[in-house]
Amino acid sequence: TGGGQRGTGGGTDARPEPPNTLASAKEIPPEGRALLDAIAQKESNGRYDIIVGMGKEQGLTEEDKAANRAKGYDKAPVAFTDFSKHPGIRGMRTRRGFSTAAGRYQFTESTWNALKEKHSDLTDFSPENQDKAAWYLIQERYKGDVLKDLQEGKVAEVGRQLNRTWTSLAGGVETSQSDKGFASLYQKSLEKQVASTQAPVTPVLTPSDTGTQIGVAS
Repeated sequence: TGGGQRGTGGGTDARPEPPNTLASAKEIPPEGRALLDAIAQKESNGRYDIIVGMGKEQGLTEEDKAANRAKGYDKAPVAFTDFSKHPGIRGMRTRRGFSTAAGRYQFTESTWNALKEKHSDLTDFSPENQDKAAWYLIQERYKGDVLKDLQEGKVAEVGRQLNRTWTSLAGGVETSQSDKGFASLYQKSLEKQVASTQAPVTPVLTPSDTGTQIGVAS
């Protein structure tokens, strides 16, 4: 969905918030959210506010910089704060031209706009909608039943099939992680996601003839 160096650090234009480590859209099953977390770890370090290039403006032309100034940015920032829409900032240039990749899954503006046309619930670029859009994109591009394959433990195969969409995945052009590393990220995130969806056990007070007893609400 985007290109170039991801992650945190670098630049002086903004002080980004700490990374959000778990996908939050509860409409997505835990396995799907864990997959999103594993993808985001390399793409953005889990941050929903990141701009590709980390403010270094690698390869940007004067035309690119002028386009950013037209959006109110004297310099490509490290991160954005307006989640009402895709920021559309030209953060760097790759072999394919300028990149507007942004957010947790490094959506380019064109990819985001295409998803918005297909899914009317993507009304802004909020963290929840970034999660939903990434899940929509996975289901659109994955050949097969991605949820079923995840549940059957075919995590490495899933990553390999998505490495043209997210090039930081094993076998992608960035080649920054192994199949084993990706599967490990997925498994750790799945454990956290499952734990986060379990209803908390809350003690309640239940009146009785012999006094007050402590019960458990499930």
